[in-house]
Amino acid sequence: MTTPDIAGLCERLRAALEGVTPGPWEATLGASGMTAVEADNGTIVASYVSEADARLIASAPDLLEALIEVVAIADRKTDAFDRARAAIAKATGEAS
Repeated sequence: MTTPDIAGLCERLRAALEGVTPGPWEATLGASGMTAVEADNGTIVASYVSEADARLIASAPDLLEALIEVVAIADRKTDAFDRARAAIAKATGEAS
């Protein structure tokens, strides 16, 4: 991909994120002892997950945004960047 292709891709991906429950998301331990991921607005994003899964899920919006930014400014033709672009596409529904 050329730099202009990446810039356009990043804009489309950011637009795809507009329908996502706004963050930040936090892992919380409920009264039942089960871990949930809750958004700032009180929306439960995930429930009945392990504590480790909850931490990963809670960090997903931040990780995705950071990955989009890294690819936008430093894209390379390497396996690592291929995996990064594939992960972004999977997370935003752009994967084929």
